Amino acid sequence: MNSDTSCPPDRTTSRPLLAERHVARLLLGTLIGRLPSGMVPVAILLLIVERGGSLAVGGLLCALYGLASAVGQPVLGRMVDRRGQTRVTTAAVLVTTACLLLLSYADALAQPGLAAGLLVLAGLSTPPFEANLRAL
Repeated sequence: MNSDTSCPPDRTTSRPLLAERHVARLLLGTLIGRLPSGMVPVAILLLIVERGGSLAVGGLLCALYGLASAVGQPVLGRMVDRRGQTRVTTAAVLVTTACLLLLSYADALAQPGLAAGLLVLAGLSTPPFEANLRAL
């Protein structure tokens, strides 16, 4: 057995991991890219409750967003494989951002269908940042 392949590299003499090329940038991208996954449902719930809606309506809209995101991310992942990460991710971010901004201006309580449609479209177009960053 070759001794070079059986032992892990000695980290005591190498540079710190964050000093390695691109590691800090990828770590920062991962942290920022994952924020919407956790914060959008919280923002939806707070928006609905702040406008006088019930927790049940807010929870239903959060569930719609989460389910649409679960359906859309594998589809967008396949599109990334075929068309490239930058093009698909940029388009997905723009669509998601537009839908979420429109939701803040729409009256979700008076027009629940519009709010649900915006959230489903936002969920379907949520970019698969986690998979994209793992591929790098």
